[in-house]
Amino acid sequence: MTLVASSATLLAKETGDLWDSGRVKSDESALVPYAGRSLTSAQECWWKVRIWDGDGRPSDWSRPARWTMGLLRPADWKAKWIGASGSAFPWFRKVVTLPARPHKATAYVAAMGYFELYVNGKKVGDDALAPAVSDYAKRALYRTYDVTELLVPGKNCLALWLGSGWYVAGIPGVTHDGPIVMAQVDLHGAKGEPVSLGTDATWKTRPSPISFLGKATRLGPQVYEATREVPEWNTTTLNEPGWAQAAEVPPPMVTVSAQACEPNRVIETIRPVGVKETSPGTYLVDMGRLLSGWFEMRLSGPRGTRAHLEFVEHISPKGEMTVYNQMEEYVLRGGGPETFRTRFNYHAFRWVLVKGIPSKPNLEGIRGLAITTDMPRAAQFKCSSPLMNQIYETTLWTYRCLSLGGYTVDCPHRERLGYGGDAHATMETAMTNFAAGAFYTKWLADWRDAQDKAGDLPHVAPPVTFAGGGPAWSGICITLPWQMYRYYGDKRILEQMYPTIQRWLAFLETKTEGGLLRRYGHKEWAFLGDWVAPGRGQEPGQRVDDRSTLFFNNCYYACNLELAAKIARVLGKTDDASRYSEKAAALAQAVHKEFFQAKDGTYANGEQPYLALALLTRVVPEDLRATVLQNLEKAILVTDKGHINSGIHGHYFLIKALLAEN
Repeated sequence: MTLVASSATLLAKETGDLWDSGRVKSDESALVPYAGRSLTSAQECWWKVRIWDGDGRPSDWSRPARWTMGLLRPADWKAKWIGASGSAFPWFRKVVTLPARPHKATAYVAAMGYFELYVNGKKVGDDALAPAVSDYAKRALYRTYDVTELLVPGKNCLALWLGSGWYVAGIPGVTHDGPIVMAQVDLHGAKGEPVSLGTDATWKTRPSPISFLGKATRLGPQVYEATREVPEWNTTTLNEPGWAQAAEVPPPMVTVSAQACEPNRVIETIRPVGVKETSPGTYLVDMGRLLSGWFEMRLSGPRGTRAHLEFVEHISPKGEMTVYNQMEEYVLRGGGPETFRTRFNYHAFRWVLVKGIPSKPNLEGIRGLAITTDMPRAAQFKCSSPLMNQIYETTLWTYRCLSLGGYTVDCPHRERLGYGGDAHATMETAMTNFAAGAFYTKWLADWRDAQDKAGDLPHVAPPVTFAGGGPAWSGICITLPWQMYRYYGDKRILEQMYPTIQRWLAFLETKTEGGLLRRYGHKEWAFLGDWVAPGRGQEPGQRVDDRSTLFFNNCYYACNLELAAKIARVLGKTDDASRYSEKAAALAQAVHKEFFQAKDGTYANGEQPYLALALLTRVVPEDLRATVLQNLEKAILVTDKGHINSGIHGHYFLIKALLAEN
């Protein structure tokens, strides 16, 4: 039984004025859709539930919980999009006078790029690198904050600090030469209509102390010049000489949506384990472990001293440092200790090389701030093997270091792209250990946004940029929603993704010839297979033979068709289910006919991932399964001497095949 009320008072009286489901006999206990009265923008909803056991005994009521509706209509936005020409990290501010503290005040901030919101000098919220990343050609995300307690009677200063993030030239959807923002604060008094205070041309702006270090690039090196700081820039005490009028910019032709996943947050503070002088005036700080996030350090020195920091991911036995252009600079204001901290960027590092400062850094003034999309943990694992426990925790830490901004990246230092192939290899790890439903729901919206008119999907989302991949990357549009249904019982995600799935499979059908999927795409990196087993690459001159890649992608296509048939059955689309299942069977037969090597009972080049994938599909006829499985065992134990010999996809399918066969 579910009660939803418009106030905490009504809920306490067990009055569900918005929805009273009554006692419902059902085997469904999660993701039960709301079925009450229509809701309006910004509406508060209080709810609780209770259940009955098999003997008809009721439980206590759950603790009261609350959700708030977002802005449901474009007309609810009274604010204007604003920007500052030529500034990648601008400040904006507006002083408003209130006759009294409002009964309720809610701030909504949509940004292309990153933002920090301040009210009367205090940063609002505990999120970092907000909002999550989206496809700027299709969607802008907004965050919502309760700012009631930060406002006072009389003068109040509303302020915003923007950072470019991914919103730079070269990214589809970027229409302004700096980040843009639309923000409003909706005020509600004890009586009367709400009042909206929104961004427009009356706001003031000026460049902040941050600028790009060299050429402006996505999440590129930055310099913070403390000599350009303006004390109390976000308070009412500031005079505004030198502040220009903000520019209203043409509204981007995008959907403005509430961010549907948890925000980025600092999840752990990491203290350094050592610092040493590697050469005169150059110091290497060792954080003791790899992390993705921010770096903070206390500094002292004369005004104008330029501290140069390089964030090091790996140091070779010869002392060569891998930096991947992860750099920051900080220009000291002088006059006493001051603190550098990364702001509108993040780095993946264990070591930090610091140059240009007058003395050795003090370890007490240094810390690393690990940042991730703050998904709650859903499970724990511990056993009697310390090594196994360490592998488990390292795996989850790696996943968290890769999952910033509402999607999982390939690497947190170099490309930082949301590759579908990487997601395919990690999604079940995430769902087993985290409450990842909101995270992946958000990311699947990015994939829907990314699909083109022909039905093709890029290999990364968001944002849509050129990157390598193939069917096993774009096919995330099928594999991810299916796993969400398996783990969470989320039928709605299947409904949302089904049109995308249909268009994607229809696109692949246009790339088949003679019953098999053929190579498509005009770039070298557009039809990759298993990525990528140790000791060999797939770039020109290193590629696994094209025949094995063709085999892999046809098997993956068959898997997609099988999953589409299962999804169609769940949704009650029996005709579609039969059609996809028949296509999968026909494709499997064609793959077996083309690639089976009867002499040695293998497929393609006989390596682990190809035999495993064949076993997981209907490619291997029943009378040959024992032979192929025996050859897979031989490949693992004899040919590869007990080692795994596959890439990210092959490893996933290998483990799946072994579990299915035992």
